[in-house]
Amino acid sequence: MLLHRLPLDQPEHCGRSSGLESYGISNVPRLSLRPWFATILSLDLAAAAALPMAIDALSASPMRHDAWRVLAAVAASIAVWLLAAHQQRLYDGSRILSGRGTLLPALATAVTSFSLMLLPIFAAAPEVGAAGLQLLLAGAAIASVLVSRMVWQACLRAALRRGRCLDRPLVLAGSAAAARGVAASIEDASNGAIRVAASVPLPGIYGGPSFAWIEDAVREKQVDRVLIADFEHVSAACSAIMPWLMRLAVDVALVPDSRALRAPHSRVSRIGFVPAAGVVRRPPGRAAAAAKRIEDVAVALTALLLTAPALLAISVAVKLDSPGPVLFRQPRVGLNGTLFRMWKFRTMYADMTDAAAAQQTCRNDPRVTRIGRLLRRSSLDELPQLLNVLRGEMSIVGPRPHAVGMTVAGLPLPELMEGYEARHRVKPGITGWAQVNGSRGPIETEQQLRQRVELDCHYIETRSLGMDAWIMFRTAALLAFDRHAF
Repeated sequence: MLLHRLPLDQPEHCGRSSGLESYGISNVPRLSLRPWFATILSLDLAAAAALPMAIDALSASPMRHDAWRVLAAVAASIAVWLLAAHQQRLYDGSRILSGRGTLLPALATAVTSFSLMLLPIFAAAPEVGAAGLQLLLAGAAIASVLVSRMVWQACLRAALRRGRCLDRPLVLAGSAAAARGVAASIEDASNGAIRVAASVPLPGIYGGPSFAWIEDAVREKQVDRVLIADFEHVSAACSAIMPWLMRLAVDVALVPDSRALRAPHSRVSRIGFVPAAGVVRRPPGRAAAAAKRIEDVAVALTALLLTAPALLAISVAVKLDSPGPVLFRQPRVGLNGTLFRMWKFRTMYADMTDAAAAQQTCRNDPRVTRIGRLLRRSSLDELPQLLNVLRGEMSIVGPRPHAVGMTVAGLPLPELMEGYEARHRVKPGITGWAQVNGSRGPIETEQQLRQRVELDCHYIETRSLGMDAWIMFRTAALLAFDRHAF
């Protein structure tokens, strides 16, 4: 990302390639997603077509030689796959640019489409293959869908490490500082997928280029889209450049200052023909809330039954390791800012426990017992919170509740970051989107707090039972080793 102050009296038509280089356009190689999506689509359709053909070929039914029936099954399988993939936006590149993975949507699409395909095609002929054979072949088809995406993600990460990118925006803003700030935020949040070609003030503002320079950048295909930020304070300059940008074959987007709005998360939609940035989403309806509650109770009861021996063993170990109670209760902030007492296994010496959270836990904390270190490292100290879930005070998945007296840089969290309370719109959880994305452990800076709140708000805006299942799966994988746990 480079910022150049350009003279206001540039020639109306600057040179092509050499001119662009002198004005600071970063020559970053772009990795196109189209060949990838074409390849993956072909593999997915092949799996969807091969499944009914394989079941029919391996069955002992006399109907296996019915070519028209096989063709109808293949056509139905492909049609159902395409419909499910469209609903899941499986081939939408914005998922990758926004940092959202494709494994969970691919798994949901495969399970849904292949299940819907198997039932109607073979229900009328139960002799066509055993149920176990059908499930085995369906599992192989699902595995092929997931493996292809895992291979692609590995290749994509390797390409990004080599300096390639998926998007090269040009950032225009009302000032040089605003352009730099927006460009840095975009690049940091994209994990290398987006590399800003240049960040400069708007034309007509001191240090800004002429429109001819922007036109050359687009025509030389050095820029994939134009982002205009900090436009609220320079409406005249923004309005002047809009007719020129409309003549170019390039995407143009306005980037509102969400921090000025004190909104940690926003989404853009339309009300009629008027664009609107949504910053608050209403709580889930009764059906969604009931489904979430059923999920919480079912998972909590199952986990308590499976971990009952471990709970007993941990209780004995905590009691024998140091004098004091087995469980530790601490006030935490829950739904709508209400307080509740969260349960944990005691991991500190009884006379050093910090119910007011005046001091955050750190590595090699002398207050933590020997058994406490093991419990914290494996997150087993969180198991009693399953009781909070059954009591309705917490959910299995949600923003982690912070202690009431917790401070960062000497300030309470709500005073350090405006909009912090947005994470209290849902019940807190034992695990959450922030925790499985590396945002775990003590909060030492405002930036760490802001990142955690943004991840929590992303979950609140996009939550679903499928997303909960993915978070629980990733949490289970992190239990084996997590460098943020201590």
